[in-house]
Amino acid sequence: QAAEALRAATRERLARRVGAALGTPRPSLVQVVAERTGSDPAEVDGLLYGAAPADEGALVRLGEALRSLEATLARDR
Repeated sequence: QAAEALRAATRERLARRVGAALGTPRPSLVQVVAERTGSDPAEVDGLLYGAAPADEGALVRLGEALRSLEATLARDR
């Protein structure tokens, strides 16, 4: 649940930052974020929609990766 809450909040912030509507379909959001950040679309998809982390350490790493993705997008402005 914690991972999904982090991911949902990140998706919402990313959608606003790229000018996409809330509820933008998964493939569209992944593609635009990947293009704007220069990231691999599969990596972006895994970060934003992937499986639940196996343990607390993995959850922490997910949170860090999500923050990094947002920071990269913010620098792209």
